[in-house]
Amino acid sequence: MQFPAVAALVQLGHKYRIQHVLNEGIRRMSSCFSDKLDVWDAVNKNMGSALMTYASTDAIAVVNIARLTGTHSMLPVALYLCCQLDIDTILNGAPGPHADGSRVCLSPDDVARCIEQRGTLLHHNVISALRIWKSTPSEKCEARETRDCVGELERVTREWIDYDTGDCLNHPDALGGWVEFFQEADFSLCVPCCEMIQKRVTEERRAIWERLPRLFGVSQRPGSGPQA
Repeated sequence: MQFPAVAALVQLGHKYRIQHVLNEGIRRMSSCFSDKLDVWDAVNKNMGSALMTYASTDAIAVVNIARLTGTHSMLPVALYLCCQLDIDTILNGAPGPHADGSRVCLSPDDVARCIEQRGTLLHHNVISALRIWKSTPSEKCEARETRDCVGELERVTREWIDYDTGDCLNHPDALGGWVEFFQEADFSLCVPCCEMIQKRVTEERRAIWERLPRLFGVSQRPGSGPQA
């Protein structure tokens, strides 16, 4: 189902206290706006799961629905995705799921929260990149004697991880993977050092993901969920 239909299910179920309708809508929505990183990674690539498809601006409606229904588990990633939107959309909302042309907007508190945390996420993006590409090679580095991998790590940091002249870090998408970077960048590391970098990427993304609830002031109480 497309997001507007799922949103309608949730709103219908909540308004008329039809619990099974509400639960089904939340189940579909949570399949995309998950509190589990591996689940979100899988659906984020295709902007949808087997249960629902969505657009980037739908994160605004998800935030509002999550707060309306008490489904706190969807809030961290939904607010994170709102931070990726342009400032005008964060401030003024986006076209809603209804055919009447109405716009869906964040609450003033959530607008302030997203604008403030964009800077924090950009900071995390810079710091995690510097940790990932620090010039300490793998203990099993195959080029330890020639220091080729050390030189390559330093070169990547110098030429690619550049805040002032490049777009690589100048954005709040701190969870953005490095898959495209590995595919497009021209660099060479030995196999153990490549595996080390991949491990660093995994660890840094996991750390940022686990910070999201605290970053956005979300309390994920055990057992919290949709309420009609």
